[in-house]
Amino acid sequence: KEEEKSEEKKEPEKPKEAEKPKTEKVKKEKSTNCTLNTVDTLYGTTQGILDQFLQLEVTQETDDKVFHIASHKKNELEQFIYNTREKFNHNFKDYVTPEEKDALTKLMDALLEWLYSDDEQLYNKNTLDLKSKDMMELGKVLYTRFDNWTKLEESIQLFEKGIEKINIAVKAESDKLANKQQTYLTPSDFEAIDKLVKDAVAKVQDAKTKYGQGIKTQEPLIKHEDVSNGLSDLKSKVTKIYQDAEFKVKEAERKKKEEEEKKKREEEEK
Repeated sequence: KEEEKSEEKKEPEKPKEAEKPKTEKVKKEKSTNCTLNTVDTLYGTTQGILDQFLQLEVTQETDDKVFHIASHKKNELEQFIYNTREKFNHNFKDYVTPEEKDALTKLMDALLEWLYSDDEQLYNKNTLDLKSKDMMELGKVLYTRFDNWTKLEESIQLFEKGIEKINIAVKAESDKLANKQQTYLTPSDFEAIDKLVKDAVAKVQDAKTKYGQGIKTQEPLIKHEDVSNGLSDLKSKVTKIYQDAEFKVKEAERKKKEEEEKKKREEEEK
């Protein structure tokens, strides 16, 4: 009876749950592996794909930069041709020989025709440089010549105006001296400045003579830098005379003041 009671108290064992089939898991893993293998086979590894995209981006950026540089060069050449044609009838009229004008015109026409063609090299910077080389070299000669003549004329005018300003300033100081007003300049200073001004006037006259004798279809007989340097030299020397004269006067005043203070101290001590 005790055995029967113990058997009645035992709970019946629950049936074990059947394991889920692994079919779905296997299918998913096989599908993933298949996709990765396909990507690797067609395009390379994931890092390889990334590298390819990066290289493509770099290549595109380089191509864009090259295209931009060539486009800018092309626009510059077109603008040069347009401006030069305008200057032939105005600015360059007296500074270019008929032969130079004819030669440059032919070069510009030929280049412009090519610039509006369907040539694949239109946006190649090296090709643009090579095609425009002769035109730019001759153009540089003409533009430089025109600039040199223009700057020479401007330098002569500035030199004359500079001399005039110095004469006005010196005249004002001379009137102070004549009216016994305070001025740092002495008669010897006025003589030195007068000599400098006369030398400068002679240089201006020489520059004007050479300017008039020159042939404008050639380089000027005198450089505009020489004229500009002449004015700078005059201003520098005149300024030094003023500064030296001022220093002498102020130094004399300083010494006089020191002597007066010294004399005053001596009297107080006595």
